[in-house]
Amino acid sequence: MGSRVMAGKMEQVAIVYSSRRKVRGFAFMLLHEILQRRKYIKLKQKLFERNGGLLFQKKMSSNEGGLDKAKLFSSKELEIATDQYNENRILGCGGQGMVYKGMLSDGRIVAVKKSKTV
Repeated sequence: MGSRVMAGKMEQVAIVYSSRRKVRGFAFMLLHEILQRRKYIKLKQKLFERNGGLLFQKKMSSNEGGLDKAKLFSSKELEIATDQYNENRILGCGGQGMVYKGMLSDGRIVAVKKSKTV
């Protein structure tokens, strides 16, 4: 009888140990995902600054330099316009990325360049 009780306790210990490993593994995966997302956001910001995005925003807000009709689009708007960057909409490719034909919600046809880096 004593061996059955001992075996049951060992089984419970093994289950608890296994559960803790799973929780630690999940926590590690979650932490990894959060760090990857932060790294991606920092990279996007760095590339935005390096490629003149801040200067462009400044000119747009001051309304100088003939940019009064220019608009910044979100990545979601560009995905919708290009049908999630569908292969059928590729116009060409270059050293910096692919160029897609897109249609904005107001019906205007645009060319959207998707950078290889981001």
